[in-house]
This record gives sequence, structure tokens and C-alpha cells, in this order.
Amino acid sequence: AYTSKPGARNEYWVVVGNQWDNPNVQKGGPGEGAIEMYPDAAYHAAGGGHTRKLDERNIHLFSFNAGTGELTPERRLDSYVGTNGGPATVAFSPDGNRLAVATWGIAHFSTQAPTHQKPSRVYVYDFDQRRGTVSNTRHYEEEGVSGSIGFSWDTNSPTLFVSNFNLVPEKRDHSLTVLRDTGRAVEKVAFYGTGEGADIDEACWTTLDPTGRHLYVSSFGGNLISAFSVNDGGFVRPIGTMSETYFERRKAGTPPGDTKDMFITADGQYLYNLGAYQTFTVSRFDLAGDGTPSFTEEYPVTAATEMGAGAYNFLGLAGFDL
Repeated sequence: AYTSKPGARNEYWVVVGNQWDNPNVQKGGPGEGAIEMYPDAAYHAAGGGHTRKLDERNIHLFSFNAGTGELTPERRLDSYVGTNGGPATVAFSPDGNRLAVATWGIAHFSTQAPTHQKPSRVYVYDFDQRRGTVSNTRHYEEEGVSGSIGFSWDTNSPTLFVSNFNLVPEKRDHSLTVLRDTGRAVEKVAFYGTGEGADIDEACWTTLDPTGRHLYVSSFGGNLISAFSVNDGGFVRPIGTMSETYFERRKAGTPPGDTKDMFITADGQYLYNLGAYQTFTVSRFDLAGDGTPSFTEEYPVTAATEMGAGAYNFLGLAGFDL
């Protein structure tokens, strides 16, 4: 995450989130195989290792001079206990006065009933742009909602659109939560499902188009992109007439557990999506005027596809205009 320094040409504050580790629980339900706990069962037990706050699980501040390319470490801004996981996404509000952090939580996946998960948190801090300091920490968490991997700030209000990967059955309609920062608390104002009904599509990443009027959520497990409209004040609405919002799947036959980051071109006409774990591809979606995406083409990244799954895992996607 970055924001400009007031009165300083080509100088920025940069904040990096260090997740540090990725404890999780897998399986354990009927027909799913024995439960697996990583790093071990003791870590997840009451009073276990997850309760420790580690210096390495943190957000760290840097200064960046875009004129010289110099990146200077400044200080650790905060660190976190393992119970709610390490940082997954860090982003400044558009005006730079707030800094938000979404944490991984402890996810319980490869199961129909993630009973051993622990909730994620979404933190918001006041950020002093002159001194590079944070204060007035507040956060939101909700039982049954974990894996809050991605979020986007609304362009004109203190509202966050948060994607949630790991949900208990009663909260599968919380793939997208809309949170509002009052300056004293972070409050949930709305929630929506992604994909098809109560499916486990594993919403992971979010992005807004250049107008700020259309929000997109990519789902790792379901390999699909869900689209929402955003009104003034950060109010989200489904697109279309169905109870679920409009969504578009990637290429037919894409194996589950592949879809990650998105990038939208500056003209708002195209969305690119990363196939990170199985296909090692970039998919292109055309974006209609109402915000609906339509899958158009898939481009393989040859250096990775030749090696096959397991040799590489892609971590992110960035784009720029020539």
C-alpha cells in the first residue's frame, strides 16, 4: 500500500504486510478424511501458539523516493496475534488519512463444515501523513467469517468492500461484506453471496473499475468473477434481477482452486484475472456498460505451464498502460 507525502514531490509512504505464517485446518467432516491441523494440534488448542503476538507478523512502514528509486525502512507500525492471522491485504483510503488491514484468520477448508476456523479481522487506523504514524485502532470481526483476504476502499466514503474465503454454512451469504468506518468503530452495513446460491466458491480478491461504480470479486474455488454496482456513499447492489448478483465463470474445465488477482484497464473495458495454482494463465473478460463481465480469452504463461502444477505458484498480478 502507498500514499503520497504531503508537500513532497515524488515521495511516498509505503506499508507492507508480513503474514509470516499460514496456520490452517483441513478436512475432518464425513467422508473428507481425518482432520489435519497445521502446524500441529497444539498450536490450535486453547491457549496454544495461535495466541502469541509475533513481531514478525506485522505491518511495516517504508519511505519511497520515486525520483531516485530509494526505499528506506522506517518502523513497524503494528503486530498481530496468530488467532486472527497475519495481514492479507493492506490499503490506504483514497485520501490517505486511514490505513486498513485485513487478516487471514485461521481458515478450516477442504470441508463442508469449517468448525475449527477462527475469525479474520479488518483493522482501520488513523494515519498521520506528515509523521507516518498510526493511532486510534479499531477493528471488525465476526464468528463464522474467516479468510478475509481482499478488500477495496470505496472511492468517496469510508467504506470497505471485503471478500471472505472461509465461511460456516450459516454464513455462506457473507462472501462479500460491506464495512463502514465511523472513526470510532468498524461496522457491518451489508453482506452478499457470490457465485451460485450457497455454493462454496471461496471469494478471495476484490477490485473496483476506474469509475468506482462497479465492484468485482474473484472466487478461488469456483473460478468465477462476481460483479456488483456501487452507488454514492458506498452502497452496494447486486447486478441483474436475480437474488444473486451476476457472475461469469472462467474457461470451461478450469480445475478448482486457481483464480486469484484481477486488473482492470484504465479505460474500464477489460478485466484480467490470474490463474495462479493450476493453469498458470491470465484470463481476459470484456466489461459491458452495466459492469457485467464476459469471458473472452485465456493466455498461458508458457514458462510456468511447461513445468506443471507444483513447480510454481503465482502470487500477484499487476498491470500498466503503455
